[in-house]
Parts: sequence; structure tokens; C-alpha cells
Amino acid sequence: MDEIRPCLIIGIVLCGLISVTCRRTPPTIVPTEDEFVVKPLSVFNITCTGKEAVAWVKPFPNNTFDLSRYDTATLEIQNASVTHTGYYTCKYKDEDIFEENESSIYIFVSDPKIPFVPEETESMFVQGFMNEAIIPCRVSDPDFQVVLKSAPSGVEVNAAYDNKMGFRGHLELGLYVCETTVNGVTISSDIYTVGDNKLGHTEIEDIHVEVKASAEGVRLGEPFNITCIAPLGPSYQQQWLHPRKQAIDAVEEKQNLPNRVVYILSIPAASSQDSGVYECSVTNDITGKFKAERVAVTVFEDSSFVKLDHRRINVVEFIGILEETEFTIAIEAFPAPKVTWLKDGVSITENSYILTKTSRLEGYWYQSTLTLRQPLQKDSGNYTIVVLSSPSAAQFSFTLKVKASGQERFQPASAPVLFPQKEEMVVPLHTSFTLVCRGETELAWDMPVNLSEQREEDNSGLYVSSVTVENATAAHTGYYTCFYNGENSPEGEEISIYIYVPDPEEPFLSPLPFGNHILSSHEEMEIQCRVSDPDTNVTLFNVDTQQAVPMMVYDSKRGAVGHFGAGTYVCRCLINDKEHLSEEYIVHGWAGPSDLRVELKAQKTALLVGETITVACVARGSEILEDHWKYPGKLAERGSKLVRENKREQEIQYTLTIPYASAKDSGIYACSITDVMNNESQTKELTITVYEKPFVSLHPAFLSQETAELDEVREFRTDIDSFPSSQVTWLKDGLPLNDVAAEISTTIQQVSETRYQSVLTLIRAKEEDSGNYTIRVHNGNQTRSHSFSLQVKVPAVIVDMMDLHHGSSSGQSVVCIAGGMPIPQVDWYICKNIKHCANDSSQWLPLPTNETEITVETHMDQDNQLESQVIFGHLENTLAVRCLARNDMAVVSREVKLVSQGPRSELTVAAAVLVLLVIVIISLIVLLIIWKQKPRYEIRWRVIESVSPDGHEYIYVDPMQLPYDSRWEFSRDGLVLGRVLGSGAFGKVVEGTAYGLSRSQPVMKVAVKMLKPTARSSEKQALMSELKIMTHLGPHLNIVNLLGACTKSGPTYIITEYCFYGDLVNYLHKNRENFLSLHPQKTKKDLDIFGINPADESSRSYVILSFEAGKGDYMDMKLQDDLFHTGE
Repeated sequence: MDEIRPCLIIGIVLCGLISVTCRRTPPTIVPTEDEFVVKPLSVFNITCTGKEAVAWVKPFPNNTFDLSRYDTATLEIQNASVTHTGYYTCKYKDEDIFEENESSIYIFVSDPKIPFVPEETESMFVQGFMNEAIIPCRVSDPDFQVVLKSAPSGVEVNAAYDNKMGFRGHLELGLYVCETTVNGVTISSDIYTVGDNKLGHTEIEDIHVEVKASAEGVRLGEPFNITCIAPLGPSYQQQWLHPRKQAIDAVEEKQNLPNRVVYILSIPAASSQDSGVYECSVTNDITGKFKAERVAVTVFEDSSFVKLDHRRINVVEFIGILEETEFTIAIEAFPAPKVTWLKDGVSITENSYILTKTSRLEGYWYQSTLTLRQPLQKDSGNYTIVVLSSPSAAQFSFTLKVKASGQERFQPASAPVLFPQKEEMVVPLHTSFTLVCRGETELAWDMPVNLSEQREEDNSGLYVSSVTVENATAAHTGYYTCFYNGENSPEGEEISIYIYVPDPEEPFLSPLPFGNHILSSHEEMEIQCRVSDPDTNVTLFNVDTQQAVPMMVYDSKRGAVGHFGAGTYVCRCLINDKEHLSEEYIVHGWAGPSDLRVELKAQKTALLVGETITVACVARGSEILEDHWKYPGKLAERGSKLVRENKREQEIQYTLTIPYASAKDSGIYACSITDVMNNESQTKELTITVYEKPFVSLHPAFLSQETAELDEVREFRTDIDSFPSSQVTWLKDGLPLNDVAAEISTTIQQVSETRYQSVLTLIRAKEEDSGNYTIRVHNGNQTRSHSFSLQVKVPAVIVDMMDLHHGSSSGQSVVCIAGGMPIPQVDWYICKNIKHCANDSSQWLPLPTNETEITVETHMDQDNQLESQVIFGHLENTLAVRCLARNDMAVVSREVKLVSQGPRSELTVAAAVLVLLVIVIISLIVLLIIWKQKPRYEIRWRVIESVSPDGHEYIYVDPMQLPYDSRWEFSRDGLVLGRVLGSGAFGKVVEGTAYGLSRSQPVMKVAVKMLKPTARSSEKQALMSELKIMTHLGPHLNIVNLLGACTKSGPTYIITEYCFYGDLVNYLHKNRENFLSLHPQKTKKDLDIFGINPADESSRSYVILSFEAGKGDYMDMKLQDDLFHTGE
């Protein structure tokens, strides 16, 4: 073989230089036809073979699987449909080098219901080139007759048709449709659009619409028009959209331009009803897309108008010297106004220090700005803006004062001034009011509700602050106090006003914080049951005695004033003959411990509609406590509160009750308790849900199809939402699990008041545990269930394989019975070159199933095992047949040899047998004579163990006496043999593939050492000695390690690591120029024959000697040194 390699290299170089005939032939596709027709929902294979590795060109349709191995690629299509119709191309994997070496086949999936192959959306638009276009309406059956028609006219168009490509010819721009008649029914394809590049881009990708008005504002009686620019094309439809009262007398006009269409809506005389929004909508009938644009037009009944917005400018403005300032005024006017700025009644002359600018914003809004750059005190004065929009006019004036810088600010000499200057004011409900406060320093507010303040600094030393309420309610009732907020502000300098907002539906105000609790005192006390209307007549009642409290003074700003004993009080009033009650107020006469503890609990947190919600908030601590509740129905006053004091236990229980609960009462219920004495507060929350009706729902944490490996422990969890509680049952194949198996357990655990979790545990999964599992939940009249299918995975195994002889007339057949889970897939391979089948895996080819002489039948037997039978109608030559079964767990195979049966007579057969017998006897005699004359070769293994420190004393260990560890045993079914790597006089080494030998590598390439069929018993004994020695020594980094062995039910195989760089001798010869000798002066005499350094007395060595055919090899492996192997 070594002599051939140089010639082969030279041949490759010559092919590269000549490059005329040195090319590979294209791959071969089976079936060999150019096109192939299959039925829908069928399963078919396409096989591609070549001289080197081949592959199918992607992408593939759905349900298409590429099964490539070595130089064969098989494309398997399952559940064939119309979408699988098309070309399939096979090429060599190094396609970049040999681009032309490819083969193709066209597959038709004939479906009378769907005669046309579905196309992508972008294929529906056809771009014409030089008046020629291709309409890709391909058919699923080559026998379908197709005609091309223009749409929507239906006129037939003459064009050449190819069932693999479609119609091709000179086609005008427009719409086309393909038609065919199947079983008397005419079926049309989708509509195709033929257009140029520019038009196609407009119609498919974008719709450009532009709308504009001749004037956005017109006077009464003036004409105006709306213009809409839309794309050009018959598929676009335009429509004007506006209220019916608008454009009653409008005239519509359409103008076709080379690349667009202009639609014009003309109104000859504008009326007040023509004001509003006009919309132009354009729709593409092909894609269904549309786009609309709008424009607004205002018709003014008056000839002109002017409005000024000067809210940002005060009547008096103060600025500092050299402080650049802008004053901006917004103007709404029609027609366009003329703006003039005046100072002290004289038009302002613009220069680099004072500028005016007027600009248009949008619609009828304008903006005019007066800019003062580096102002001086001489710039103080009265400034006026005059706006004229003939015949209308408007003006605004303000006073500007420029102050000198560096003025010191002293404490104010007086309190702030509040406008309106009243002590109290009544504001009607849902109206607005504004309070303005002026002072000499910075100001702040104290109000019953939080409002935003507008602060402005008066640069002369005055500050202005205002608050505004847009929609006054009873909650805005109270004191509004304005006070100084600066660091140097005097204390007590403040001013207040009391605002009433009467509300007959809410006469009593909510108490201030901690206002519900009053500490008993000898001085005057206040019960803060204030009212929103000062004219309301209020009476105070003691809840405990149900009697009115005498000697009580009522102040609408403070509440009930007087001396009150310990107890609970409530205020009453009568408005429009309807009695209203305030909240309860507690007067405390004692104080408990200071530690505050709050506990919130509910009888049930999940209820049905109509039940009663009861929440108890228990507070332990001081008696002077204040409770505050938050819950969904508080604004509607859905709940009633009950307060009970337990002085013995020193606790107060606040109970909230909501009868006839509804779904709106669901939410968070919070109880806040505050100790008035030390301001300590605690809040507790809980969630209550009110359901309209009983319910049950399942949330499985598993899929509808689940798998488990053999002896695996699996758990299947399901979350159950149910109220009230439900009954849970697990079933297997329709039977309760208690009656099915003992190694399956079910549990249920309550997670919350409405959630449960049920777990199905599968202990040590077995094959019989496969099946359909169902969880069934009952809740009253409701039942919910969820099922899943469990498949316990079992490695594929070939149960039996036999060949059946049916005689010369019926041919021969091979039956392969395979088991496992999932059901294994069985593939058939044949080898016609019997001599090389065992050594060369490339000789095995997939069984061609499209030949008439070969039939494959597959079915499931009564034991649920896959039985596949291949029938050879006529066997011309002897061949080997391989059955390969695979699933997710394993790949196994078996072979059988089929001998061809020729039409010979019995006499001929007998004569042939007699002749062969004579030849065999003579050959045996000759071989026996040669064998007697030839010296016997013997293989002997010896293990030499060093027993002295200097290594010169050692003993022999007989390898046959060593034990064989059965843990190295490996199943033959998991080993697939390949090509021969090397051979000797009695043995050979072949390449192999091991399945399941290592956990980290499920599929591993290995080397397998075995004996030839002619080996004697001594060679078999020597091979077994070698195996025992390798198991005795164990793995080492510098040797080819043992991976496993097959010693049972057949010849002995030694499975070792696979050396990717070949044998050591050829590797060293090939790379001899890359190696350097580190010890060139050392000779063999300097080294001990066993490689032992006499100076190292602690080293111990093992030396393995083997002798074969008169040659001796030894291998020395130290415990602390590298491994050396030498052959002599």
C-alpha cells in the first residue's frame, strides 16, 4: 500500500494541471426518473449516492428528514402534501469545489382538492422584463390541464405552460388567474399581478397618500378645495370620508398623471356646516391594505377676530438691571394680524438691545415676543401690544420696573395679604375658586387637601402665591392659611380664610388624623364632627346611652365643644328630611400599656357571592387608639364597623362586616391602628376574593406527550384552582391507579384556600407503565380532567431474524422482528460483495424499495413488536442482508446471507458436491504436509515483576493465572464493525462504532482486535492472555487503553481506543523531519534493557514480553515513568 501513495499524489497533481477530464460524476438519485408522482399523506424516500459524501440541498418543507450516512443521503418525507411538490437537489458536500456535480428530481404530490401549489405572498407579484413574465402557478399533478386568463375579464391568454414552472410569455401589465378542471370541477388559483418594478413596489410595499386644503381657514361664502394624491393602478380605490352635513354641494374631480392620481373635492361657496375634518382613504384591493390622511378646514362666520393670551405676564413686572428678559404673548387671529409694540404710547424702535418678533405657530395661532437685552432703569415704563386683524383689534398693557441690583431684604413689617379679604367664604359645589396671597418674603400654604401652588416673585420685594380649585367638593372645606416660609420670617405672621363647600349628600367631613379619639380632660374638649354647610343644625348623641348630650356648644369650624365623659359619640343632622350620621368618636378615660400589637384576621378569605365578609382587627396597647380601614367598597360605604373594648384583656376589636358580598368587594383589606399618645402606627393587610360561582381549573406542569427512561423516577405535578374544595382522582388507561400498580403514588397538598397541588410519582419506571394517565377533579356539578400519554423508553433490540425459502417460484424472504419503545424504525441494507461485507462498511447499500422484484412489508405483531419482511422475487446472486433497528435509545443490527437458487438438476448438484469434496480432501492433505514441515509458531505472554531495588531480580507471572474482570464485558449488539485497519498472521484490527460504551460519548469510534478464522487454540489463548494483562494493568496515558471486551456468545473481541493518526512507525517516518533527538550521545548500552535507572532504588517496573513467529516484543511501564514499547 505504501508504494501506491506516491503515484496517487502524482495523479491528483496531474488532474489539477490538466483539468479536462478529471471530474467526479454527479451523484445518483433513486428513483432514477426525472419526476415522480406520489399520493397525499404517503411516506416515501429519495436516496442519493456518490463517490464521496453527499447531501441534500436545504431548505426542506415540513415533515422532511435528512438521513445522511457516509456516501449515502436519504431524504424521508412523511405525510406528503401539496407543499412537498417541487425540485429536490443532491450534491457533494464540498460543493464549493465541484459546483456542477449535482443531481435533481421533481416530486409531484397529486391532490385533486388542491391542484395548485401554494405560493408565498411575494410571489403573487410578477415583475415583467422586456414584456416577458413568468406566472408561477404550478400544479400538484402533471396531468392537470391549466389555462391562463386575465382578471377580472376572464379572457383566455395564450402562453406556454410548464407544470414545473408555470406560464411564460409576453404578458401585458395587469391581473391574471390560472384555472384547471379536476373531476368536472373548475378550480382557480390566486390572483397574480404583472407589473413593472416601480409600480410593483408601490402596490405591494407602500401606499403613499397626501391630502391638503387650499386654505385651512376660509370666510363664509369663499370657495375652497381639498386635494388627495394617491398611487396609480387599477387595484387602488379612493373614497372621501366626512360628515354628511359637510360638502353638500361639492364637486368631485379625478386627474390621471403619469405616476399618480389626483382627486379634487371642490366646494364653490363655504358655509358654516363645511367646517370640520376631511379624510381621503385609499385601499389596495389585492393586499387589502389601506391608508388614510386627514385635513381640517374652518369656516369663519365673522369677517375677522383677534384674541390675546397674556396669562404669563403680570400687570406689574420687575426685572433686574442687565437681566435679559422675554415677554411672550399668544395671539389667535384671522386673517393674519399686524402686531405693534408700544412703550409709553410710542412705537418701539428696534435696536441691538430691544427686539420684537412675531411668528406663526399653527392654524390661526401666532406668537409675539418682546426681548430686552441688558435692560437699564431707563427701560422702565408702560409697555403695550396692539394687534390688528381688520376690522378687529385687541391690545394688552403692563408696567415694567427695572430695579437696581444688590438690594437687601429685611424681615417683613406686616403679615401677608390674602384675597379675597374675608374670614370665611361659601363656594357652591363643583365650582372653582382661587386664593391669592401677597407678602414681603417667600410664602407657603396650609390647606385641608394638597393643592399645587403657583409662586411668582415680585422683584420689588413682594411675593405672590396663589392656589386654584377647579372642581370644589366637600373635601375642600376647611382653613386655608398663608404664612411666611423664609428663614428670617417672623413667627405668627399668617392669614387664613375658612372655605365652606356645602354638599347635601356629604354633610359631615372626614375627621382629621387621630380626630376620632379624644383624651378625657378637665379642660374644654372638641369632638371634630365638622360640617360642609355652616347653616346645618347638628346634635351630639352618646352611643352608649342613645341620649343627646346637653350643655354642648357646636361650632361648624371646630365641631362639638364642651366637657364629655368617657364613651362613644356620634353627631346627627337632618337635611331635606333625611338623617345623616357622622363617624363615631371615642372619648378615652384611661391609658393602657405602650406596646402596640395589631392582628388582622378573617373568617374566610375566599367566598361566594351573597356570603358575608367579616374581618376583625384586634389592637392591644393604649386605649387612645385610632383605626383606619381601606377596602374596595369603602367609597360606597359597603361595610359597617363595630368597636368593642375589652378592658380586662386591654384590647380593642374593630370588626368590619359586609353583608351580601359581590365580586366588586374583592381586593385588599387593610387595617391601620395608630397610638395617639406616641404616634406609633401599625398596618395589617389581607386579600379577600369573592367569586361569582364555584369553579375548578387545572394547570398541569407536563405536556400531553411525556417520556421516561427505564428505572427512572418521574413526578407529574398539577396545580388545581378550586373553590370550594374538590375531589381528585388519578386514572391509568381508564382505571383508578389504586387498582393498577403499587409502585405509583399520588398525593394532594393544599397550597392556599383556593389552590391545591396534586403529584403523581412514578417509581422505577417499567415498560408496562406506559399508557394514558388522567387526572379528574370533581367540584359539585363541575368536572375537569386532563390526560397525558406516557412512554417508557426501552432500547431497540432485534428479537429474531430468519430467512425463509419459498422455492424457486416464490423467491426468498428475510423476516426481522424488532422490539423497543419508541417503536424502532427498521431499515434494510444489502451487500453483494460477500467477501468484503464484514470488513468494508461502504459495501452496504440501502435496499432499493422501488424495484418490482423486491417487496417490503411491515406490520405490528400480537406482542406489539415490529415485524418487517423483505421479499426477493428472484435472487440472481448470493448476497448478505442486514436488518438495522434504531430508536432514541439504541441502534442494533443483524445480518443473514441469502444464497441464490439456480435451476440445476439433482445429478448436477451431486456431481458438483463430489468434485468439491475431492478437491477439499486433496487440499487438506497438502496443507497437512506443509504444516508438518513448517516450524510451529507460538505466542507466549509473560509478565515480569521486579522484586529487587536495582531491578536485576524479577519473577515471572503467568497471564493465564490472572483473573478476568467481567465488568469489562460489552454487549455485541452495541458494536458495529467497519473497515480493516491492519492484520497479522493470526489476527486483525478493524474499525468499529460502539453505542452506549461511555456516558459522556453515547457513540464512540473504537478499534477492535480479533483473531482470524484460521487461528489455533494457542492464538486464542494468547489473545485472552493479552486481555487479562490489559485489565490487570489498567489505563495509562501513554498506551492504547482497553475500553471493553466481548468474550461471550462468539469470538473474542478486544475493544481499545482508536488512534486517529494510524500506527506509530508510519507516523514517525512521516514526521521524521519534525522530530529532534534530545539525547544524541546516548546509546542503547547506556540504558538498562528494562529501562530502569539503577540509581532510583524506589522504582518498580512491570515488563511484558510477547513472542510471535520468532520475534520478541517487550513493553516496560514504570509506576512513576512514562510508558515505552519497543519491537525488535
